[in-house]
Amino acid sequence: MIYGRDTWQSPATWQRRWLAGVFAVSAGYAGIVALTSTEPVHRLWGEIAACGYGVALLCVLGTDLALGAALLGALVVPLTVLAVRNMRQPEVDVIARSASLLVHHGTPYESTAQLAATAGPNAYNPYLPVMSLFGLPRAIFGGGFPTDPRVWFALAFIVAFGLAVRIGGAIDAVRWTALVAASPIVALELSAGGDDGPMVAFLCLGFALLTARSARAITWAGIALGLAAGMKATTWPALAVAFALLVARDGWRAASRFAGIALAVLAICVGPFLTHPKALVDNTIKFPLGLAGIQSAAASPLPGHPHDRRRAAGAGRRRSRGDPGDPPAGRGPARRAAAGRGDDAHVPPGAVDPVRLLHLPGNPRPVAARRGDRTAGQRAGSTMRQREENTARQREADMTLRRLVKIGHHESVYSGVRAFRSAWVGKGRCRRTAGW
Repeated sequence: MIYGRDTWQSPATWQRRWLAGVFAVSAGYAGIVALTSTEPVHRLWGEIAACGYGVALLCVLGTDLALGAALLGALVVPLTVLAVRNMRQPEVDVIARSASLLVHHGTPYESTAQLAATAGPNAYNPYLPVMSLFGLPRAIFGGGFPTDPRVWFALAFIVAFGLAVRIGGAIDAVRWTALVAASPIVALELSAGGDDGPMVAFLCLGFALLTARSARAITWAGIALGLAAGMKATTWPALAVAFALLVARDGWRAASRFAGIALAVLAICVGPFLTHPKALVDNTIKFPLGLAGIQSAAASPLPGHPHDRRRAAGAGRRRSRGDPGDPPAGRGPARRAAAGRGDDAHVPPGAVDPVRLLHLPGNPRPVAARRGDRTAGQRAGSTMRQREENTARQREADMTLRRLVKIGHHESVYSGVRAFRSAWVGKGRCRRTAGW
């Protein structure tokens, strides 16, 4: 028996104002993405999807017509346009290249030597081997819209999520699948190239199968969740959750059966590539954790964390090419001159200082260069004046001491010290201090 059957009502039975509200919110989301996103792929999706949701909002009196308009406008049309224009997120290229490596070299991962010679983060493949299957059509049959990994992302999501909704007890699985696939969060991911769609669909399918108590359902749940775990390591906690649920509901025997099947599927997916363990560790563990020496595009969203990482990465690159970047840690004119870019002490020979390339119309020299030269000249002049003042003070002090020697022949030492104080302070050369 499957729990929860007949608990999900068909979207066709919704009140029209609720369905209109869903499409209105979706259109607003797409419009915000189109206006505020800095990614051309996301902006184009937002422009097309906003129109699709608007048409669905106008057709809300007919549920099937509205769902079809939303699905076409938010997923099918944007995916087709982006694929034809060759616009995609970097994940698509990573998965397609990993599939090509799998076909030609027997492994979806670049070797450690090849990774050491690259400076781009997209050379790494942080996904587990199952994800490379979505790039096999392109690796085998070449480029084109039918072989785009995003097409297979979308098909896998629709099929797996549709089965999950049907098994989970929805009355109208087709309409529910169309509504969820047309939602802006899912449609944007599938159209732009996000790889989380099929992974999430297989997770939903696995937990839907766990609603049944039969041994057959538990077996299929282990297969579904094992495949999801073979796509990305971020799904592994779901295996622990499913195991705990089965222990609480069916006991240790059923939970052990599920765990054995899921781990066996994961071992089948990952095990053959353990023959090159270092490449697997470098790609799937070190790179996502930021231990590979190259910053991942999927940095932590915590405040301050990406900035610190980028600053550290920039400092590492500057050190690697011999550019200290920061002024020296000393004091005095050397540090001030370096901080003001008044000299070229910290620009490598033959390198171009980007700060000195700023020109304004009509200026024969860069603004930053003229400003730096003037600052350096002023500092040099100030240093020269300080030296002249120090020489003058030393000369005056010598003359004062000569006068004090003459005074010392007629007065006591104490009187001579007082005369020295009066002569020095009276001319404003130093401050009065306690004890004088």
